[in-house]
Amino acid sequence: RCAQLTKIIGDGSKGMDIYTVLSNLNRPEGVALDSCSELLYWTDVTDRMVWMARIRWNNDRHLEALYQRPIITDLDKPRGIAVDSCAEYVFFTDWSDTNPRVGRSSLDGSQVVSLVSSSIVVQPNALTLHREARLVYFGDSGSKKIYSVNYDGTNLRLVASVANVFDIALSCSKEYLYYTDWSVPFPRRLNLTDGSVQNIPVTSQEKYLFGICSFCDNCSCQTQCKFRNGGCSHFCVPSFNDTLFRRCSCPSGFNLRFQSTCSDNVERLVSSYPRSFLVSPFSTNVKNPSEAGNPLSVSSPTAIASMDSTIYRGSKYLVFTSETDRTVERVTIDGRFRLTLASGLPKPHGVAVDQLTSNVYYSDAQLGFIGLVDFEGRYRVRCLSGLQRAGGLAFDHVTGYLYYTDFGPRPMIGRVDGDCSNHSIIVKTSLSSPVHIALDQTRRVLYWTDVRLRRIGSYNIQTKTVAMVLSGIQLGYPFGIYYKDDTLFWTDWVTKCVHSSSVMSLNQTEKLICRSKRTDIPADVTSTHPVSIKSTLGTCSCMPPKFCLTSTGGVICRCPSGYQEDGNKCRLPGPFVLVATLAALKAVSTKGSNHWVATIPLPPQRKVLAVEYDYRDELIFWTDVELPSRIQSARFDGSELRTLVTHIPTRDVCQLCSPAGLAYDWVCRCLYWSDECTGEICYICLNRPETGIKQFLRGLDKPRGIVVNPSRKELYFTDWGSSPRIAQASLSTCSRGISTVVSLQTNNLQWPNDVALHPGKSALLYGNAGQRGAYIGSRNLGVKFNVQVMSVGHLFGLDACNDTMYWTDWSANRVYAAALNGLNMRPMASFRGNGIKAVCLLNQAVVGLRNIIVSVKPGNVFDAGRAMTITCKVFPDLIPLRIVLLKDGRRIKELQNAPSLTYEVSKTIVEDCGRYVCRASLDCCSNEAAVTVTVNRLVIPSCPCKKKLVINARIVCAKNYDYAFEGTVESVEVKRAKSGRGVLVCYVIDIRTVFKDTKQRILSGKLGSGEPIKICKPGDQCCPQIDVERNQDVIMLSHLKGKKLHLSENALVVGSNKKQAINRIVRKCK
Repeated sequence: RCAQLTKIIGDGSKGMDIYTVLSNLNRPEGVALDSCSELLYWTDVTDRMVWMARIRWNNDRHLEALYQRPIITDLDKPRGIAVDSCAEYVFFTDWSDTNPRVGRSSLDGSQVVSLVSSSIVVQPNALTLHREARLVYFGDSGSKKIYSVNYDGTNLRLVASVANVFDIALSCSKEYLYYTDWSVPFPRRLNLTDGSVQNIPVTSQEKYLFGICSFCDNCSCQTQCKFRNGGCSHFCVPSFNDTLFRRCSCPSGFNLRFQSTCSDNVERLVSSYPRSFLVSPFSTNVKNPSEAGNPLSVSSPTAIASMDSTIYRGSKYLVFTSETDRTVERVTIDGRFRLTLASGLPKPHGVAVDQLTSNVYYSDAQLGFIGLVDFEGRYRVRCLSGLQRAGGLAFDHVTGYLYYTDFGPRPMIGRVDGDCSNHSIIVKTSLSSPVHIALDQTRRVLYWTDVRLRRIGSYNIQTKTVAMVLSGIQLGYPFGIYYKDDTLFWTDWVTKCVHSSSVMSLNQTEKLICRSKRTDIPADVTSTHPVSIKSTLGTCSCMPPKFCLTSTGGVICRCPSGYQEDGNKCRLPGPFVLVATLAALKAVSTKGSNHWVATIPLPPQRKVLAVEYDYRDELIFWTDVELPSRIQSARFDGSELRTLVTHIPTRDVCQLCSPAGLAYDWVCRCLYWSDECTGEICYICLNRPETGIKQFLRGLDKPRGIVVNPSRKELYFTDWGSSPRIAQASLSTCSRGISTVVSLQTNNLQWPNDVALHPGKSALLYGNAGQRGAYIGSRNLGVKFNVQVMSVGHLFGLDACNDTMYWTDWSANRVYAAALNGLNMRPMASFRGNGIKAVCLLNQAVVGLRNIIVSVKPGNVFDAGRAMTITCKVFPDLIPLRIVLLKDGRRIKELQNAPSLTYEVSKTIVEDCGRYVCRASLDCCSNEAAVTVTVNRLVIPSCPCKKKLVINARIVCAKNYDYAFEGTVESVEVKRAKSGRGVLVCYVIDIRTVFKDTKQRILSGKLGSGEPIKICKPGDQCCPQIDVERNQDVIMLSHLKGKKLHLSENALVVGSNKKQAINRIVRKCK
């Protein structure tokens, strides 16, 4: 907020680069930067803690956080924070309802003391420091006063009375105190000398101003931590009384070795409480369980349902499900790397990790299914459906089985192969509400907690017997359960503790960690070191996009859900629509009535709004509007992931603040996007990236949906600002410069969210949402009239293809399809989608042909005696400016303003053999797309003949020129010839050859003339080596080697000055 406020107050000549330093926090409020030691401090009112992070400047001169850890816990409502590294103090405020105070601690969070207590302050908010005078200024919104106090808590003094102070900042000159006051919409400045107050005018329209800060150099001392982090592996805090002038500290769960290095080799127990993961030693000798356990260096959601641990690429991870965030997440135990694997789950519950493949299995209690996601969050599979309330999970690394609990009306415990096959129920009795499950991999015993019966049960997999392990007064309300080294660990909601007991003496239980607050209810328990099992099921060796699955038969490779195997690859069977959801891109089939849904294997996204597709290069484009906003591209298998445009506030135009619409000009290869935040439409040409990002339109209100019509050189967009409209702009110079906007529709519009083009019908479709009525409208681009097609719910995304329109509906959380006239409306998928793009002709020959379809009938090889038609067709079905057909580089046919061109190749003319190229040009971009078809088998009809020889050969010709060329003999025909006396004396060999030079360019034209080769009757002196009257299967024309030959129009003849050799002639005699 300081950055935003400074941008408002400043002269506006320079923007501010806004980027994320830390994410996945709960509710951070105050923040303080120690630039002397490169440490960042903040308060979190949800965690009720003060946190510290080690930061550094990366190569982009951006701050990034490396490690984080909580340093002050057991607070109530911490808010303001300030740091003085030279004095080695951190100051904070806690506006607790019962114990409000201003406190102080050392830089690592130790030695916490109260400077001002609840007897004086009511709701202390923000604070700032006068480091030279060693004074703390703090505001109290409860008493409506600003105070100052010495660093040691003495000399408390009233500075000023204010209405409702929120934040304060001391000027660099120490003469003024700036503060924000919720009673006025502007900051104020207090003169510390005479007590006068001055208002600071700003252009902000906000009613309440929050943070305020001053840009001063507050680092007045040199610390060892500034240089290479003081030699510490994780955290370095100044300590001027120490011999090394610094102290190293570690994240929770790590041990400090050699005074500088943090190690996680010691195994520890992790329990999940609301807002924190608590880590403690594996000890049954805990003297005071209420004080045991330190918060892990991970910000925890309010409600954790289940946890598991694993080792991935050498780092130890916790994997957990969050009911409050409705996610499945993973995080390293030092808190550095965190990733959401799955989101948007109604009620995620159990989680288990397959140590062999690092796949994560999770359950959803509300939807009753078990899902699977890989450790990068790319591949998601619906593993098992049809459960009542899917609960806890446990993976068997010995056999490859996944065990689960179902705590629905008919409770049960079942299992399924790791590849989601062979489902069976193993326990149906002695159950009421089994919520969690654990597995003893060695003794082959399952343990589960039953919250309704208040017991822990067991099932011996080998003997198939059920037993009660613990019940009665030993248990209160058992929930999470974990097994490790002959010991059971479980959480209890009544005692608010983590308990343990040896399986050898279950009547003796111990409390390991306890909490006393009413809301501190433990959910689950696990270890920082996963169970180590030697498995014989194999290892993962699959190539993306296939991923590995562990089954009872070993590790197998499988394509993601919805994909079909195509050899070693996976493909999506078309046609389908691409739908953007907040965290992923999905494909929904449009064929038939059973619509499959596939998730594109991409890293987890943050907030995807728009999606687009390029038929030429088979690329998907999408926008992610979560700051920093970005536009990315990838292939359907998730490969070639690229960031095309990202949020850069320092740009004068096209900052990419909130890109809501996306459109691709497949002719000029330019990608357009609309930005609701800046009121612009911008573009970037992918074939000319050196030209950079350009502004196309500016001064719009809230542009949303856009679509490009290259044939008409127009761009259409929606604007749902104060004057809603559908408008068009000209692409007359291929998007070079600002265009004129013409409004097409302004009546009866409230929230025109999206617009789509149906080229075959020359119609523009647009979707309107709002309380006055949501509908899909149509406008004919030729006769210029609007028609309201059908009423819908809250439409967001819209597209059309093949006489069908598709849209996403926010009110119904569904994806719909209907005919262009509004009939046959049907749901296709049940999830909340944003933007939508119809992909009509995927996996057909057209894809990859640069938007021009070339079809050859009856085939791509021209056989004897059949004619052939070459068809050039532009896709999509738009009318281009020009289509040209070329043969061997020579233009033979051209059409203007036509969507297709046809040309019939003769079956008798030799010159029709050659290389045909179709080119289409639509405007000034000079981006002609071309495809090639070669006609290389052409047999010339002749008089009836008893014998025919078909010969394949390669002829290498050494010309007298500066290059050589080679030819392939495709066909040879032997014809009868008569002598002057009318007696049959010889045959004529006709050979047709396609020649290429050394650069593989196809040559055309005749190559000379001469007498044909004669093959004579037996006994004739002209050619005694060949006897064609005999029915020989193979005829060797070895006598032609070394002869001077050349090609005429219809025959291979003798007498040329070009040396030729036939080196391979093997064919049956027809």
